[in-house]
Amino acid sequence: MAYPVQRHRWIRGGRAAMVLLGANLLIGCVATSWDRVAPPVEVLAAGGMADVPGQRAALERGRMVYLVDCSSCHVPEPILAHSREDWKHILPEMIEETTLTAAEEADLRLYVESVLQLGVAD
Repeated sequence: MAYPVQRHRWIRGGRAAMVLLGANLLIGCVATSWDRVAPPVEVLAAGGMADVPGQRAALERGRMVYLVDCSSCHVPEPILAHSREDWKHILPEMIEETTLTAAEEADLRLYVESVLQLGVAD
């Protein structure tokens, strides 16, 4: 009679392991796709976009605004899916719909413009 109990515990443990494996795979995929939507600041820094003192922090804040605040209303699209000309219209329209502070708006603009200038996709 002990066998079914042990077997049941193994199945539960196996299910838990499968759930954890699935969660890790999902988190890995999400992290990769967010990097495609909004490239990490390290990529911009490697391209020389964060050389000015304090600019790296502003770029980090701008990326977070893009990923967090923009996604409160819709799924953010990859920045490079739109041209620089498109962003001249997109940013003012979207910012008008938000409650971003002037500093958050400036950081967001700096980040988007830096990604467009460097033209990084990954």
